[in-house]
Amino acid sequence: MSTTQFRAAQLPNYIILILYIITGSLGNLGAIDILAPQWIYLGAVNILACLYFLFSDTATVQTGLSKLSKSSFIYVYLFYFIWSGLSYFYAINPTETLLNLPRLGNTFFAIFFCFLLLNGLENKIVFISRVFIGFLAFELLSLYSDLFTQLENNTFISINLKGVAGNKNITAASIAFKVPFVLYSIVTVRKRLFKFILSFLLFTAVFAISILYARSAILSSFIVFSIFLVYSVYSLSTNRTQLKHNLSNLSLTITPYVLAVLLNITFTNSQNQGDIGSQLGDIEFTEKSSNGRFQYWSDAFEHIQDHPIIGAGLGNWKIASISYGKEHVKGYTVPYHAHNDFIHIFAEVGVLGGVAYLALFGLLTFFLFRLLYVQRKEDGNTDFSLFLLVLPFIIYGIDAGLNFPIARPLMQSSLALYMGLLLSIYLNRFTSKEIKPIAPLYTKIILGLSLILLIPGIIIHILSYQ
Repeated sequence: MSTTQFRAAQLPNYIILILYIITGSLGNLGAIDILAPQWIYLGAVNILACLYFLFSDTATVQTGLSKLSKSSFIYVYLFYFIWSGLSYFYAINPTETLLNLPRLGNTFFAIFFCFLLLNGLENKIVFISRVFIGFLAFELLSLYSDLFTQLENNTFISINLKGVAGNKNITAASIAFKVPFVLYSIVTVRKRLFKFILSFLLFTAVFAISILYARSAILSSFIVFSIFLVYSVYSLSTNRTQLKHNLSNLSLTITPYVLAVLLNITFTNSQNQGDIGSQLGDIEFTEKSSNGRFQYWSDAFEHIQDHPIIGAGLGNWKIASISYGKEHVKGYTVPYHAHNDFIHIFAEVGVLGGVAYLALFGLLTFFLFRLLYVQRKEDGNTDFSLFLLVLPFIIYGIDAGLNFPIARPLMQSSLALYMGLLLSIYLNRFTSKEIKPIAPLYTKIILGLSLILLIPGIIIHILSYQ
């Protein structure tokens, strides 16, 4: 098979991967909550991917499943999924578990299928970077449309800058997650025109984050930029063979940040609001500055101590939190989330489920550092494409520690692409080339069972939407 024929055969893989990232572009379509149609869409893409694997050439799928079966990641995730499902039998409100289990399943299967879709692709990091950059441009167009509409009316209210997401915090986190892929592309793309276009895109992204007043996104972006800057300066000092080229790349990545900060100061002063410097200065780990998060975490910890094994049941923290937060909750609104995904999951499915979920991120951290360590040991330097993978992980980790991206299809679809990419790179690097593919019958059984689980899941999503 020629290279052209091989790429044509993989065209459905590229299309389905693009369909995953589009999840966050859906509006509310008449629903009260924008999340409802997005979960339906993500479930539909999962079903499409499953059908594609069922009726396509199974050789690549067999090899991919065989590699995945050698990783502890899939077994830990399966345990977490099954354990969360079993919480139906002890949940405060089992209906809430039925509503939330398909959402958890959507993310699980999205990661599973993204891995299979990416496993046999060439230049997968480049492709995923292009996918993220394309959607980032769409997000920014929507956000700046909101901004210019406000300015035409001589108003500026950051909370109304929703972009394609349901609120500004989700938009900020989503933009921040994609920024590292812009940095990667600026450094690796060859054509100078494209470098300048990407540099401008970086400027618009950083400025957008700065005016959304989402402190977790600002904090994570600042940390990522600092790490990137240290890495770039270190690379310059240790590799002087392409000094001029590397300095040019560094200037094209630093300049957008400097210009975005300067524009932010000018813009916020004109609007009589705090600039990005004051926002960073206001970040403190105190109850007052946490917008109630410390109290939410305290309530969740108290619940975990009271119910360490079984928790409240998947999707039931919003009910369990009432008895803990009734003394300090204002009005009639209780927190649906603990504003920390890890604590939230411990509170809902107990210590075993919480440890399993935490272990997923522990394993990914191990995968990242093992890739970096082995590559540096063998080649004597750190490959930039591998270093890139650390940065979105930091962005998501901070967001998960302060908010609830686990409940947002926009973030989960991005996470699925990222995790699928990381798993593909790691397992291709550390799995034997002579690995025996899983038998065709077992492959069909695995995919058939996946489809059986996905269909009732999307039905529940549709009922929830209605």
